[in-house]
Amino acid sequence: MNKKGVILIIVFIISFVILIYQNGKLRDRIDLQLEQISITTEYIQYLTSIVSEQNKDVPEYNKQKRLSKILDDYIEEKKEEPKIHQDVTIDQLMEADYDKFEENDFIPDLIPIIDEYAISQQFGTKHKGLDFAAEEGAEVVAAASGKVISNYIDKHYGNVVIIDHLNEYITAYAHLSEIYIQKNDFVDKGKYFADVGNTGNSSAPHLHFAIFKDSKSIDPESMLKD
Repeated sequence: MNKKGVILIIVFIISFVILIYQNGKLRDRIDLQLEQISITTEYIQYLTSIVSEQNKDVPEYNKQKRLSKILDDYIEEKKEEPKIHQDVTIDQLMEADYDKFEENDFIPDLIPIIDEYAISQQFGTKHKGLDFAAEEGAEVVAAASGKVISNYIDKHYGNVVIIDHLNEYITAYAHLSEIYIQKNDFVDKGKYFADVGNTGNSSAPHLHFAIFKDSKSIDPESMLKD
């Protein structure tokens, strides 16, 4: 075999090895994307089941009625507090509580982190949320007032909190390190309730923030105000 033939064989072998390597990387990327789609689908299905369970006994999805129901226990507790004068009626307490809320309080347009952050991943077809990269322990706040309907640990999203904003909006906060609220708590807009973490399937500390409207995910950047 002449020198030219040897060179051609070597080039063919190198090209073949490169092709196999590239095909392997492509398969890995496809597998990763399929896994992300599967995780997101499971996540949305789980949230939908939670919302359906929460609303099955509510004949009308009415903010005022739902807020009234949530505040019942809160008002019962306030009745027992010494600072509440005995001639203050339940109706007056209820009216006072309603008066402190505005319509915008229940719209999730507040950036859910108050410390320094950078957007590390945006909303897309395969990523149904917005990722805020920040130091572990950075403070996470409620994007709007509402009721905590779930506080759980997920193998992919780590420590998760889900808040129902008593209208068509639901927000989810994932990969948290510490959580300071419990299921059924009522939280005010801007309330500090958790810390940024690196829990679940996460390579660096960040907050995964998702907004759902009528159980469908929407781009948080279309809602959030600077």
